[in-house]
Amino acid sequence: MKNYFILSLVTYAMGIAVCFCIDIDTSFSKSDTEKIETFYSGFKQEKKTQVLSHIIKNNLNVLLINFIGIFSFGVLSFINTAYNGFTLTYILRSASSAYSSEQLLNNILPHSIELIGLLISTAISFYCGVHFFKFCFIKTQPKKFKLNQIIYLAIVSVFITIIAGFFEVYVSLA
Repeated sequence: MKNYFILSLVTYAMGIAVCFCIDIDTSFSKSDTEKIETFYSGFKQEKKTQVLSHIIKNNLNVLLINFIGIFSFGVLSFINTAYNGFTLTYILRSASSAYSSEQLLNNILPHSIELIGLLISTAISFYCGVHFFKFCFIKTQPKKFKLNQIIYLAIVSVFITIIAGFFEVYVSLA
């Protein structure tokens, strides 16, 4: 499994690298900053339980996409994970022109916990995807398919993602 975790981390890093390599406008205008402030104030006006529910559902959907990615032999998970790395990097690059480093860290650090759940689910998808590919096309049965470990890691990734939702609501949006 260790190699699959490394592969999931490399996939996320590829999304980051692509964002730095593409020449895209990441400058924030005053109206962009106002839109963000309006967006966050809308979240702050809602009940925290509603915001928490929305964030957890969104985060779990990301994991679900990765778990479904098993049936695409990990390709869907690769795209999803690289896209997440790209998106976070784009947001950081864009926001760094309008916000201080301290503001960015306060708002982004709670999301780093959710990254662990994302990387675990990606590793699971890659591992199971490779075994599924071998089963479908090479017609070999896995010799040591680690089902108990996969189930355990899937539960851990879901648990971490739910905990990350609490951090996002009660730290990031506080």
